Amino acid sequence: MPLSLGSTSWIPSGNGTIRNNDITSVDNGVFIGYCDLAASGSYPNKAQLFNPAASGVTVLLDSFWGTLGVAPYIGIVRYDVQLTTDVGTGEDINGNGNASLAHIREQQSAGHLGSPISYIYDPLSLGTMTYPIAIAEGCGIAFQSEQANYALQMTFIWREI
Repeated sequence: MPLSLGSTSWIPSGNGTIRNNDITSVDNGVFIGYCDLAASGSYPNKAQLFNPAASGVTVLLDSFWGTLGVAPYIGIVRYDVQLTTDVGTGEDINGNGNASLAHIREQQSAGHLGSPISYIYDPLSLGTMTYPIAIAEGCGIAFQSEQANYALQMTFIWREI
């Protein structure tokens, strides 16, 4: 039986949720996770959602929250090299204890990384994309402060299909 939420209908199936012939998630395949970097006097902070090589899934980044305190800009970049510190995996939003295959990583380092996708001027708000950012195996999406000496907290919500 379809579940209707406004203009979107979701049809449950045996292996996931289908929306207009698009797999929105496999069972137990939606995750949430975060990282929290303290301010560094010398370096801009970076947070990354990374899909390890040979994970067997595509990661779809759907939403994120970010804050830099009073700093005005966060850059969103494609960056396919793992950042230095592995914060860990995400938690299944069903609360059943399943861990994601994707990892959240962080780093404090000079300079800016990757190929820019977008910039967020007001990083205190929720970012929900009309279409998710796809992250292939061995690839990542990083969020980086544009200035040094600001704390960075990032929360991600993603699917693994």
